[in-house]
Amino acid sequence: MKTEKGFRRILICLLILALAAPLSGLAQDQPTVRQFSQEELDQMLAPIALYPDSLLAQILMAATYPLEVVQADRWAKVNRNLTGDQLNNALDQQDWDPSVKALVPFQQVLSMMDERLEWMQSLGDAFLDQQGEVMDTVQRLRAKAQAAGNLKDTEEESVTAEDGDIEIEPAQPDVVYVPVYDPTEIYGPWWYPAFPPFFFLPSSGMVIGFHGRMGFGRGIGVGRSWGHAWGHWDWRNHHLNVNTDRHININRNIDIAATNIQTTRWQHDASHRKGISYRNEATRQRYGQLAKGAETRRDFRGFEPQTRYQQAPVTTRQSFEQPRGTAGSVQKSLDLSKNKSAFGGVGRGSDARMQSNRGFQSRQSMPSRGTSGVSRGNVGRRR
Repeated sequence: MKTEKGFRRILICLLILALAAPLSGLAQDQPTVRQFSQEELDQMLAPIALYPDSLLAQILMAATYPLEVVQADRWAKVNRNLTGDQLNNALDQQDWDPSVKALVPFQQVLSMMDERLEWMQSLGDAFLDQQGEVMDTVQRLRAKAQAAGNLKDTEEESVTAEDGDIEIEPAQPDVVYVPVYDPTEIYGPWWYPAFPPFFFLPSSGMVIGFHGRMGFGRGIGVGRSWGHAWGHWDWRNHHLNVNTDRHININRNIDIAATNIQTTRWQHDASHRKGISYRNEATRQRYGQLAKGAETRRDFRGFEPQTRYQQAPVTTRQSFEQPRGTAGSVQKSLDLSKNKSAFGGVGRGSDARMQSNRGFQSRQSMPSRGTSGVSRGNVGRRR
């Protein structure tokens, strides 16, 4: 009897081990998420960490929809003469995410994001995968600027500390100023020489006033709802809360009582990704993007792996890890959209033919390789 019981116990143990082994192997095969390092987060967030909270929120949300940002920038340049309700009515016809629409009046911001595709995509990827670390990094950068005496109340914006978190709001709720500053100076001596942030130098005449090391351009008139109806940051709990009715264009002059505003935690809407591949397998699975299909699209487009990109001077190495062909896929998707007249006439047929001929010649000369890289987005280029 004892022998039989012992034999049963051995069988049970062997069965448990047999079942546990595949599970252990499966766990090892699970996709891992490469985290952006603190050096990279400081580098990518330094140019925008001192923006007003409401504008910063729209930038980070919109960065998760890179193709729509590029489309919006092209559209805004063609329709630059539209203002007020004409602009809002025209925006209502677009199917972009509300955060992208909210940035259209801020042409210099859209241009910055469009011209630096790799930076924008890294920014959006970091916000998707490391939202808490992104928010903590913004707060640390603001604290450094404040300690250096370069972040304080001005005629353009109000700086307050709430429970240890620094909040930046427009001095006038319906007028937003975009600050202009050199990230390598405003926070004090830059602490990561190998990861210098870029300095977006606006067009001549755009900056009309300086307060110490921070300048401001002309104020951008926004709707009354921008001041309090868009939502708010929950810095302490690492959440971004947005108005539940985000499709009310926040650029409109709509009277909305603050007591009637209902907010919910922001959630990324994968439908606005427009087929652009996510940074890693785990994020693709999280948002229902089939890895095989995404990989097939990139192979079809002919992109090669991109791992690092350069910032002037060219000897400076960057470590914003790029998945295979992501920045290139934005440009390629944009080109495909232009051929389908998605921009209502933006881009001429002769340009499309020229690009097609160049692509054909390239494929003829290099049959085993595809095109890679981004036609814009050279980090460090000054305008």
